[in-house]
Amino acid sequence: MNAGIIIAKAVIAVVWGVLIYNLIAPFHYPLNLVLYIIMGFLLFTHILQTVIFSAAFSKQLKLTLGDKLSILVFGVCALIDIRNKRVIPEVEKGKDTSEEQV
Repeated sequence: MNAGIIIAKAVIAVVWGVLIYNLIAPFHYPLNLVLYIIMGFLLFTHILQTVIFSAAFSKQLKLTLGDKLSILVFGVCALIDIRNKRVIPEVEKGKDTSEEQV
């Protein structure tokens, strides 16, 4: 699963690279408009994800500035990565302590 997240993040980074390149040196007429629309939609959805997940999980999981920027750039891929790195080990740790108490 970790390799899949890395590949997905690489693809998203390439997409952002093309979109930012289009801002610096616009492509020809119909393509540049399409890329502007895609960039606006991608930026809007990633900002929305960052705000929603920061608010929804503010009590259970403190997101650092780096986490928020990662969500802003990589979207759902960053959320899955954060979940795999922080939430799942805590749940497994909780299972281990509950089994020891029994």
